[in-house]
Amino acid sequence: MGVAGSNMVSTSFAGMDMERNLWLINGQDRSPLENPNGSLSKLDLKAPGKARREYEKGYQLLMRKDLQGAVEHLSLATSIYASFVAAHSALGSAYLSLGQNDQARDEFAQAVALDDHLPASYLNLGCAELALSHFPAAQEAMQSFDHRSARFVIAERAGLWTIHEPRLCGRGCDRASGA
Repeated sequence: MGVAGSNMVSTSFAGMDMERNLWLINGQDRSPLENPNGSLSKLDLKAPGKARREYEKGYQLLMRKDLQGAVEHLSLATSIYASFVAAHSALGSAYLSLGQNDQARDEFAQAVALDDHLPASYLNLGCAELALSHFPAAQEAMQSFDHRSARFVIAERAGLWTIHEPRLCGRGCDRASGA
C-alpha cells in the first residue's frame, strides 16, 4: 500500500532514535475524514457533527504538535461518539508522542476492536506494544498489519483487479468478483 503523505514521528526506544509511521494519512494538513482513501472506518462516517468538529480540532492540534490540546479535543470526540475509530487512533498517536504508552496502546486496541479491517490500526498498536517492550504482542500486531496491507485493489476500465503480494500468498493477480 503506497503512502503518499505519511506522517513520520521520531521517538526514542531504549536510547535509540527511530522514525516510524504512526498514522497513515493522505495529506499533511487534511484529516482522513476530509480526504478518505479507504483507510477510513465506516463507523467514522456515522460520527455526529459535534464529535467530528472536536476530532478536526484535535487532529489539527496533533499535526501542529500541540499534543496536550490534541488529547483534550480527541478525548472529547471519543466521549461524544465512542465508536469513532479515527479519533481513537489520533488520540493514541498523541499519547504515544507524549510517552504515555499504556494509554496509547489502549486507544489503538480500541480502534482495532471497533474495526479490525484497517491495517494502520495494527501498525499503531504494534508501535505502542514495542514502546512498552511487549515484543510478542508487537510482533503479532505487526504481522496483522503486514497481512492486511499486502492486499490492495486497483480499479481499471476493464474491471476490478485484486493484487496480492506474492511472498504472502504465492499468487500474482486475480480477477476480483465484486470485491
